[in-house]
Amino acid sequence: MSSSNKLDLQDKDTCFVCGRSNPSGLRLPIVADDQGAHFEYVIPEHYQGWHGIAHGGIVATLLDELMAWSTKTRGYSTVTAEMNVRFRKPVPVGRKIYGQGWITAEQGRLVLAASRLTDPAGTVLAEATGKLWKVSERH
Repeated sequence: MSSSNKLDLQDKDTCFVCGRSNPSGLRLPIVADDQGAHFEYVIPEHYQGWHGIAHGGIVATLLDELMAWSTKTRGYSTVTAEMNVRFRKPVPVGRKIYGQGWITAEQGRLVLAASRLTDPAGTVLAEATGKLWKVSERH
């Protein structure tokens, strides 16, 4: 952190969730657009908690990433300040899931966002709401 308390966020493609240069990461194929963020993904089995079920920390991580990526087309970077997760159904490993994230409001430096994971039938598996801080403008 610099003396002005602004984070110096550097994208070196090493993010645990979306980074392509992180061999230990999820390498999530997430896409940002004007509607927010979305992905289609199969969680690898080595991220399970109970047999066949994704670990809750991984589920929360995916939901967090969706909210963060929903701000990508806005011209600033964010970090999560607060997040609430609702686990509705077990999230499977080894099977396709869908993720969606979107902004619900902006209040100065604060961005309110939401995200959800669904199965191919559209059943909501998990969902989250969060508050993200704008920490830097992109140049």
